[in-house]
Amino acid sequence: PHWKLFGALVQEATRCSNCPQLIVKHDVCSSFSVAVHRGRHPTIETLFTDTLGHEALEDADDRCAHCHMHRCRSKETVLVRKPQVLVLHLKRWTFNRALRKPDKIFAHVSFETLLPLDADNTYDLRSVIVHHGDAGEGHYTAFVRAQDNIWYHCNDDSAPRPCSTEE
Repeated sequence: PHWKLFGALVQEATRCSNCPQLIVKHDVCSSFSVAVHRGRHPTIETLFTDTLGHEALEDADDRCAHCHMHRCRSKETVLVRKPQVLVLHLKRWTFNRALRKPDKIFAHVSFETLLPLDADNTYDLRSVIVHHGDAGEGHYTAFVRAQDNIWYHCNDDSAPRPCSTEE
């Protein structure tokens, strides 16, 4: 079943620094969306680990439900159960308020074929799906590493062809 391969259990603990309010919730997910920011050239490891750990909730609308103070909460995200197959989705879209339309973030993201998550877990990169074009238009293709460890570029308008990881 899908859950056995792709299922991960994530715990989010949100606490207030002004009062004893603590909210713990668990989510089951089959993929992780990680934000890509303009002007940075991160690695896939950095993007993924940035979604985990401790972060201050600095949104102006964020408020503690117990003491009603603004900007006093923080969240800690922990991966409780790691999936057998890790699926990462790079969020490359942002909303351009001046143009009132979605805008694509073209920042280069570096990756290796092995993604060490921690001392016990390393994921082996097998495929990458790529969007070509601008927001609201374009085309998706895939780079797939086959059993022979050769990367193939798969496009629905041509036969798969061997390629380098530089593509």
